[in-house]
Amino acid sequence: MELRRDEDDRMMRLYKASSEGCVATLNLLMEEDPLTLSKLSVNPFGETPLHISAMLGHLNFTKQLLSHNPKGPKLAEELDFHRRSPLHLASAEGYTETVQALIEANKGMCFVRDEDGKIPLHYAAMRGRLQVIKLLIRAEPKSILENLNEGETVLHLCVQYNQLEALQMLVGSVKENNEFLNSKDQKCGNTILHLAVMLKQIEDISYPQIVKRYFISTFEIYTKQNMFGSKFRRRDAKMMTVDCDVSNDVSVVMRTTHTKRDSTA
Repeated sequence: MELRRDEDDRMMRLYKASSEGCVATLNLLMEEDPLTLSKLSVNPFGETPLHISAMLGHLNFTKQLLSHNPKGPKLAEELDFHRRSPLHLASAEGYTETVQALIEANKGMCFVRDEDGKIPLHYAAMRGRLQVIKLLIRAEPKSILENLNEGETVLHLCVQYNQLEALQMLVGSVKENNEFLNSKDQKCGNTILHLAVMLKQIEDISYPQIVKRYFISTFEIYTKQNMFGSKFRRRDAKMMTVDCDVSNDVSVVMRTTHTKRDSTA
């Protein structure tokens, strides 16, 4: 019973140290019992001390956890109750150096999916963590092609979360892969262009590289010049409804929504 209390106390100190990034406490715990990290238990959320340290960006503590544990790469594989790894959490928060340390420990985690099918790259893209995106793609270039559970790509996520810079970067990384650029989700059959239009994100579909890929220069000229003239603004997109014809690559026809005054004129 006394031994159990000692171990519980040690775990509490370890979790407190991980939230504070206190390397001195970690080293002290390892001196008291070199097997401390081998006896790890998870907190109520299924998180290990490495999850907490990575999520808070405690670089030195993260490195010490990985180096102290003879199974460091295995520790990086532990998943919380949402099936997120420490790399998922560090990627979401944009802690570049922590992400690099976790990649060096086990770069295979770049492909591990959470309960929604998201890999660490998806988390970084949703938050617009550009430097993290670069690291993850450099470590595992093929991770950019990984889809979510319903078929959305990382490009779909960029549009959904309005991360234009991330979208530009990722499109540049796969600019020769037209099949991937034209990927449709399984739920609605939407490409990123359809999604951008429906979410009223005109800036996304105005990006020249995407315009070129989707052959929508005519579409832009039509909407900007014929519909709204030179005074086209982002909020004008809210005055449109969308008809999508995907029989070829991608073709989108937009028309104005008539107001009551228009209909009675």
